[in-house]
Amino acid sequence: MEYAFTVTDAGRYLIARLLTGEEMHITKIMVGEGRMPDNVRMASITDLYEPIAQATSDEPKCDRGVAYLTVEYNSSLNGGLERGFWLREFGIFAMDPVDGEILLAYANLGDVPQWICAYEQSKGVDVRRFPVQIAIGEDRGMVVDYHTDLWMTAEDVRSYFELNLMPIIRQEIADGIAAHNRDPEAHFGFARFYNTKVGPRIALAEAMEELSGVLGDDHAGYGNEYIATFETLDAVDATGNWNEDLARIEF
Repeated sequence: MEYAFTVTDAGRYLIARLLTGEEMHITKIMVGEGRMPDNVRMASITDLYEPIAQATSDEPKCDRGVAYLTVEYNSSLNGGLERGFWLREFGIFAMDPVDGEILLAYANLGDVPQWICAYEQSKGVDVRRFPVQIAIGEDRGMVVDYHTDLWMTAEDVRSYFELNLMPIIRQEIADGIAAHNRDPEAHFGFARFYNTKVGPRIALAEAMEELSGVLGDDHAGYGNEYIATFETLDAVDATGNWNEDLARIEF
């Protein structure tokens, strides 16, 4: 048997009774591991064949007479799943004003059931989701009478962060940078360091570079700026004794 989903006969009767525009109330969602016999018409089913646990969903969204919701079962619900099971079937139950609670819609995974592991906090949560669409009529809405508590998967968290949080964070960062740049005191520490430490050294380097351009590189270094030797006395007018061997004048 392949995967199949249908609104039951009781569900169709309920939808027909609510043509006046009254909202449809979903009372619960159940999951189980029952196999559906081959000779049974699916729309005639009134309950799950082997119910295991109660599931949940998101808030239904109605558009043009169609209700959209996501059925979810995760192993952390209802205190945690004590033993694993093969999820083969799920049912959506609703309140009929005449007959009471009825099975509105039924699904069976047939030959491709999904194994749900028992809940262990150290191993994480086993999550299964099934998108559902139910035609309920133009003038009605669908509400749920249980707490919608879908588990956020890693993909859900990433999507929520990118679509909802990231734009806010980017705007706050941009606003903070703009406010920082407008604040005259924002860079006070750096300005003080520059004025007392960096600025004078830059000025000194620029002065030395200018002096080098005027006097030549040999005369613009540290230490003595002018060096004279007396290897010869040509064009030298000096008093004292010339020590030719040591290239100096002695007094």
